[in-house]
Amino acid sequence: SDWFGSYWHQVDTQWVYHRSLGWIFLVPYAEDSIWMWIDYLGGWQWTAKDAYPFMYDYGTSTWLWFNATNASTSEIRLFFRYNSDQSPGAWEAK
Repeated sequence: SDWFGSYWHQVDTQWVYHRSLGWIFLVPYAEDSIWMWIDYLGGWQWTAKDAYPFMYDYGTSTWLWFNATNASTSEIRLFFRYNSDQSPGAWEAK
């Protein structure tokens, strides 16, 4: 994908292996946006062509920024979780 990056998709299943995010359950929402279940993030995330690498975490109603640079590996992925106005947020390694 031009905007979402490289991933492997097996026919007849919605599970894909994303090069940076690992295994995700991908549900296209529109031509340029998707919902995805990411187990290590605890549930559903939404992103779009104009948003990625930002993702909206449905379960916590917060935004994440995925650090897809060399700092993230297939074992450790780095995210910055934006919190409410009272707190600036924090880094998470998943």
